[in-house]
Amino acid sequence: MLFYIKEHKEDIIEYFLNHQKDLGGCMGFAGAACYLDYRELTMQDYEWFFEKLRQAGIKIIFDIGIASPPELRFFGLFDRIFLPLIREDLNSFEYQRFKKQMRKHGIWTQTSWEEAMLESWQNKWRREQWP
Repeated sequence: MLFYIKEHKEDIIEYFLNHQKDLGGCMGFAGAACYLDYRELTMQDYEWFFEKLRQAGIKIIFDIGIASPPELRFFGLFDRIFLPLIREDLNSFEYQRFKKQMRKHGIWTQTSWEEAMLESWQNKWRREQWP
């Protein structure tokens, strides 16, 4: 999939629809074998791909996981962003710094951010229990 996006293949939507896999009750694509593969894509590549999806009327859930966005404005490509957190995360230095950076660069206001609260650390990495 990343190759198709990087090459701006005109049949990207056909490829997208025909090569999805069942990922535990949800159709989609597994992540890249290595997080460094995501760095092969530029911001323009992501913008092109998301525009193709919008033109086709396709809505997706993009699990960023360990991916490395090319720049902060990457987050502006999304209509909504869910941040899975536990209560302890809300006041953590790292999360406060993250929010400060997002606000500083105007990213926080470009899309709808929602803090999705998890019950405990035990549930934190079990995605099927995320809201």
